[in-house]
Amino acid sequence: MNSVLTLALAAGLIICMVFVAGCNAPGPSVAPQSPVTTPLTGSAAGPANGAPSYSDAEQKQIVKNFDAYAEKARQDWGVPGMAIAIVKGDEVLLAKGYGVKTAGTSDPVTPETVFQIASTSKAFTSAMVGMEVDRGALKWDDKVTTHLPDFQMKDPWVTKEFTITDTMAHRSGLPANWGDELMALGYNDSYAIHALRYAEPASSFRSQYAYQNVVYSIPTVIVEKTTGKSWQENLQARIFTPLGMTGSSADYESFKNAKDVATPHQYKVGDGSMVSVPVPVDSPMRSMTYLQPGAGGINSNIHDMANWLRFQMGNGTFDGERLISEENLNYVHSPKTPLSSNMEDNLFYCQGWIWQETKYGPVIWHSGAVGGYHNYIAYSPKEKIGIVILTNNVEASLTDAMFYQFFSMYFGNSGTDFSGELLKAKIAEKAAAVTTVTAFPTGAHPTLSLPAYAGTYTNTPYGTAIVSEQNGNLSVTMGPAQQKLLLVQGNGNTFIVSGNPGNTRVTFDVDKDNNVKSMTVPFGHATPLFTRI
Repeated sequence: MNSVLTLALAAGLIICMVFVAGCNAPGPSVAPQSPVTTPLTGSAAGPANGAPSYSDAEQKQIVKNFDAYAEKARQDWGVPGMAIAIVKGDEVLLAKGYGVKTAGTSDPVTPETVFQIASTSKAFTSAMVGMEVDRGALKWDDKVTTHLPDFQMKDPWVTKEFTITDTMAHRSGLPANWGDELMALGYNDSYAIHALRYAEPASSFRSQYAYQNVVYSIPTVIVEKTTGKSWQENLQARIFTPLGMTGSSADYESFKNAKDVATPHQYKVGDGSMVSVPVPVDSPMRSMTYLQPGAGGINSNIHDMANWLRFQMGNGTFDGERLISEENLNYVHSPKTPLSSNMEDNLFYCQGWIWQETKYGPVIWHSGAVGGYHNYIAYSPKEKIGIVILTNNVEASLTDAMFYQFFSMYFGNSGTDFSGELLKAKIAEKAAAVTTVTAFPTGAHPTLSLPAYAGTYTNTPYGTAIVSEQNGNLSVTMGPAQQKLLLVQGNGNTFIVSGNPGNTRVTFDVDKDNNVKSMTVPFGHATPLFTRI
């Protein structure tokens, strides 16, 4: 069913997925969110470079205190449901659900409740590539064109030099989050890879960090080619089954058919409130992440993610079985691209993970946000202590707060209320989004009659857009998913997008004879020009 896009999609059409994720900053994102810096650097008020030696009773008390803090924070943020796992070495200290699957109901989140895990899926992609390197089917420095001869970037030299490692290190030279809109419009990973040849670079190749989801489709397709199996088949056989991740999957049908699944939410649009409302059933936000599965297409629960964390901290082993060599898992975890030009930040992207030097020693982590979910996974490779947080509100930075708070509490430096501090910032952000709304003046009207704007428009690589009159307004329908923007309240040749407080607008270009030549459509990360044909 077609759907009129809500604010989160119409205004952004973005994954973080930090889509964190992700996600140039923790917070709302339709596409898998990209991660950013955290407040874990600086001088430690408590023990640094390692945790105290805790007795079992002391460790249990830390978990108990954090458990209580987490539930209060969830309520403060108005997040309907959350699940948290804490793992120490090979022992699961906590695996618990909080709240409810759907706002306004009493159906509780359990350790088996399934969430979309967004950009934390990227680590599964890099692990799968590492397994193929172990098998001799790939090398980290293989050129992409060796495996995908049709692969092409705008610059021929970049095309020639692009390696497997480059595909997962966010150093492509493209603008951050380029092409996320393709996923929102319904284009699959093969189309997205082809579209890369049309993308104008924003920086020199390998010169700086810029988060990408489209580029993560490349290793996904390459592994399918080297194994002769689908991405879902590979995940099931080589990761989910060996790790006992019986509730995990990587397709929309499995997500829809899961008996114990968290409903996706976002905050109510337009009034600045922190009220969580379900993402509409027919919204593309629920399904689009599966079009680029290597970037953010996995469904999982906290029980399964605890096993995934045990595998990471076990250096590639689980219950005595080695699934990936320690050498190649270390390669996956090792720094590749600085996230900041200030090297003192000690923050680097690896391969589906972030490496950060903190006042507690190194921490390896990743965030993600997509379609109504926001997640975090992090661990200390030195102390072998880690946490996974899954929530069912894409806009809530509660996950970030829980990550910061747990590490602070565990390492004896718990003076800061991270949830409270981040919540203040979010409330201010929501209020600002309302107070900065601009609308057309009273009596505003379009320059031309609505039928004059109707027609077919095209853009490479975004495809065809059909503008038509609909019940006294204009609509724009785009992409294989036939996503629709409803345009209301025009002024001159500019129209407001319905479901938006007033700042997202489609503008038509008209010549001196009042013939409509083109239109620009805001996608959040891009404002492409569609030419009328």
